Amino acid sequence: MGGIILGGVGAVLAAPIALGAGVLLAAGAVGYAGVKAFPEKLVDPKQIVGNRLSSIGELEKLSDSIPRVGIVGSSSSGKSTLVEKLMQSANAPEPTADVYIAILRSGGANPKIFALIDGAGEEYPQQFSVAEAADLLFIVLDHNEGDSDATIKKTRLDDHRSFIKQLTAFLKGKSFADQFVILLNKNDNWGRSANASDFESWGQEVKADLSEVVQGTRIFVRGHSNWDVDCVNQFWTEAEEKTQ
Repeated sequence: MGGIILGGVGAVLAAPIALGAGVLLAAGAVGYAGVKAFPEKLVDPKQIVGNRLSSIGELEKLSDSIPRVGIVGSSSSGKSTLVEKLMQSANAPEPTADVYIAILRSGGANPKIFALIDGAGEEYPQQFSVAEAADLLFIVLDHNEGDSDATIKKTRLDDHRSFIKQLTAFLKGKSFADQFVILLNKNDNWGRSANASDFESWGQEVKADLSEVVQGTRIFVRGHSNWDVDCVNQFWTEAEEKTQ
């Protein structure tokens, strides 16, 4: 287009004017090409510890690869609260609307920088994308949707089963984490129930069912509470050990 315009100008105006226009056009083209030739500057993960990224794709802009830890589970199971605790935030967690990544330095014996990936619990496509991107996957389950009720509700357990069934169906034929950790969250509540051992047995059943579908994947299960400092610290210890 530039050549056509320049030709038209040259046919009408004096040669010196056309020459000047050509020089300007060429200089602009060379300058634009020079700017585009420089690759986008990568970001050092150490410089953004404590920050949040708005998409998984932004991890490709980091100068160094860091372990990706995915946290999935049904809505209100405590995923976002866990992230807030890991970030040592005093804020009450807001319901998660979109996938995001928290860049954090772990607090275990062998600190390293991690990308913690979380998404909306009610949006299964988001949960699936988190699971697919993770090097280590934590699956957060609970006994009911409440924050203080010790009652173990069958309808809630059925919801978790449905979620896991759809998750494993999505993961078939895809690359995914070779280690899963099932957190039976809200242990400070269900641990008070007379049926606490039944809930723990249910967690083992979930592990067995998962093992049949994602064969070769190492799966661990344990009780957890976001309000127990030792449990939160154990998360970091597991993350450090299982991503070596």
